[in-house]
Amino acid sequence: MVKRSILQNIVLQYTLISFLVTFSVSLYLINSLTNKTINHSTMIHSKTYINFINTIETNYPSLINSLLTGKKFNEEEHHDFEHFVSDLLIFPQITNIHIFSGDHNSVYEYSASNVRKKYLQKKDYIDKAFSGEFNYFLQDNEEDDNQYLHSFYPIMYKEKVIGIVEIIDSDSDFKSYLKQSEKEIIQSITLGGFVFYILLFFIFFKSYQYQNKIFKRLHKSQELTIHAMSLLAELRDDDTGAHIIRTREYCRLLAIELKKRPDYSKYLTKEYIEDLERSAPLHDIGKVGLPDSILLKPGKLTPEEFEIIKKHPKHGADVLLKVAESLDYKSYFDIGIQVVLHHHENWDGSGYPNSLKGEDIPLSARIMAIADVYDALRSKRTYKKSMSHEEARTIIISESGKKFDPLLIEAFINIEHQFKLVSNKTNILF
Repeated sequence: MVKRSILQNIVLQYTLISFLVTFSVSLYLINSLTNKTINHSTMIHSKTYINFINTIETNYPSLINSLLTGKKFNEEEHHDFEHFVSDLLIFPQITNIHIFSGDHNSVYEYSASNVRKKYLQKKDYIDKAFSGEFNYFLQDNEEDDNQYLHSFYPIMYKEKVIGIVEIIDSDSDFKSYLKQSEKEIIQSITLGGFVFYILLFFIFFKSYQYQNKIFKRLHKSQELTIHAMSLLAELRDDDTGAHIIRTREYCRLLAIELKKRPDYSKYLTKEYIEDLERSAPLHDIGKVGLPDSILLKPGKLTPEEFEIIKKHPKHGADVLLKVAESLDYKSYFDIGIQVVLHHHENWDGSGYPNSLKGEDIPLSARIMAIADVYDALRSKRTYKKSMSHEEARTIIISESGKKFDPLLIEAFINIEHQFKLVSNKTNILF
């Protein structure tokens, strides 16, 4: 089953991405609207201003002469400048006019509004205009909370730029229009983004539910497959097959109890315990290769027969190893191989198949060893009678430090009442 934390991370990431996309789209649209509005307003004004400025050579010849010579204006030329400016001021939105000569010096300035020139790069705009390029920038004025458009128009004479006219105009409704537009865009995008988010999240959640349903079915199929594989071996000497169910539960209980110890709390993760629980039913799968004459023999095995019995961990591990090698990801078969191969190893090193000792034996196999022996003692077989919980308990505890890990025996003692309850299970249902 997909973990809740994974789902929460997906939802968080989806929400964050949706917010960033919505925010980015809003900024883009606001910036686009602002630029289009400015461009549209500027183009309308500039066409009129350019047409007017192009009449300078005809209507204000002394102004052209002054710009060409760069000399100080006489009274008549100054009057021509004022006449030019007054004619330009028929456009009520104009608040400031500034004229620069060919040497970039200011030769005339008209100011009807106190517009602070915050832009240090203003010289760059003037330089661009002297190259014959019309350009502009928008400036906020904190004093009157308005916006002013600075436009730079080249004054041409015989295809040469001889001066610049800077026109500053203001539309009193311009800034409020932009703010209102920004507000409407934000509201529309927020509403649209929210609806879009809900729609996509609904699609995502339905997809997640479907995938989770498929995952659960697949997981259940895997468990049933493992159960069926295990039964191939277990039903030969256990006519109920309940042994694999009980030992799986014993392993889970022991792992959970051991996890309470600080030195095992991090190692025994939820994933580890789940993998151990899945792998436990496979512990005797290697028995499928043993002959019935040995596996079902009612009497004591001969040394030769016992040597054959001792091969079943290796046979089972080889099968799982081939399966694990065919996978391109880490699976619970890794723990399964440990359980199958080493669950007959003894703490004192007297076990088989590798005579491992102490903590060299994988923890999963040490846990399985107690689960397997306890259930074997409690179960009836063709060659023996079943024991009571108390009898089995006594034998298990007596093997502490010899057959079993002493620490796991302590854990067993703490939860032996749960073992007793599980040992009464006889069905083979999951």
